[in-house]
Amino acid sequence: MFLASILSFGLVAGWVVNLIADTIPNGLPVWQHWNLPVKRLTRSVALAPDGLELDGLDTLSKMSGRIFWRHIAVWVLTIYLGCVAYLASETFMHAFVLSVQAWCFLTIAVIDIEHRLVLNRILLWMLPIIFLCNTIAGLPSFGSSVLGGVAGFALFLALAIAWPGGMGMGDVKLAGVIGLATGFSGVLIALFVGILSGGIAAIAILIFTRMRGGATMAYAPYLVFGAWIALYSGSQFWYM
Repeated sequence: MFLASILSFGLVAGWVVNLIADTIPNGLPVWQHWNLPVKRLTRSVALAPDGLELDGLDTLSKMSGRIFWRHIAVWVLTIYLGCVAYLASETFMHAFVLSVQAWCFLTIAVIDIEHRLVLNRILLWMLPIIFLCNTIAGLPSFGSSVLGGVAGFALFLALAIAWPGGMGMGDVKLAGVIGLATGFSGVLIALFVGILSGGIAAIAILIFTRMRGGATMAYAPYLVFGAWIALYSGSQFWYM
């Protein structure tokens, strides 16, 4: 029953993540397009460059298969993240809290991959969710959470200043939000993993493009990966 509940919530979370990724970056009202993930999944709708829906069989050729597979991948990931939370937790509430935080960060990663944007609106929505999750779980402590947020923001702000153009302010603010979720000790783990994995990916991209200039990469997914590692690694990272 415990696992079945997590799986059910994972399916709902996949719907929500796909819905937000389909609507918010394209300037579409969320509640008016609540069924857009199903339309995308059945390939019965495409989006014009201006964000308008294009229904009908004549638009199928305009719809990217990449978006279809993104919907599938998101549903698989939300269920997987829920299962990992289940295995890493002793209570349903703890597993649910971990899952919600992981799903929020997944939304950030998906949008950044597709649009190269870390949206302030999404980060602001995450703040009360994270503080509520921390309060329910009882960790990290409020002091550790605030210190982690300040540390993450300050570290990445320093990197952004030292490396102009290499990192956007969206990534800086995301690092702060990760610190709020993981606490001070957790944010050190999260950012280390994010920087390391992002660096390896950057080197791979340079080699793949044969050192040509102009290649870009979404950095938020690597920070999100680091956040997942810190969140699921255990409560020892959440105490100061």
